[in-house]
Amino acid sequence: MDNWRPRHETVILIPCASTKPFHMSITHRNFLRHLWDAWLNDKIDLVIVSEPLTVIPAEYDYPEPIYPIYDYPPNLIKEKNDFSKIERSIWRYRFTLFMRLIGKKKCFFILYPYHRYILGGILERFCVSGIYVERPYLTKGINLLTSLINKNQYMANTGFLYVNSRIKFLPIDIPSIIKK
Repeated sequence: MDNWRPRHETVILIPCASTKPFHMSITHRNFLRHLWDAWLNDKIDLVIVSEPLTVIPAEYDYPEPIYPIYDYPPNLIKEKNDFSKIERSIWRYRFTLFMRLIGKKKCFFILYPYHRYILGGILERFCVSGIYVERPYLTKGINLLTSLINKNQYMANTGFLYVNSRIKFLPIDIPSIIKK
């Protein structure tokens, strides 16, 4: 966050993966390939949302990672205990700093439902549009997001999308959608 600045008008946030470097994970190589290709072709800024590191710009992951390789199970941040509460608080604080850093850029995201629980208010305040997607429907969500970006159709006035077997608009207030 101290050294990176966006180079493009469009910034897209994507989820991390258990495999590091991220660009080598099955999810990133297959499902998120369209977005990585747009970044490689210098059309967008691509940023990986990662717990506990907050954000990792794609250029810090590819071709070789220049961040500490870590193993941090996302379930740690979802628990209902003091440790998790402190971790979520730190993550939200750092994420807000990052979102302020990217400023007036057009920010989009495709993230998982638990990201809404933890970061939703921040995401929905700073991003023009985004999709929370269940893993089995990642391809459907990515296709929808890229279509919206390409058509300059943003969902800011109607809410953000949640994609599972059906697509539904979400209200702006953020209910807890993590299944315990």
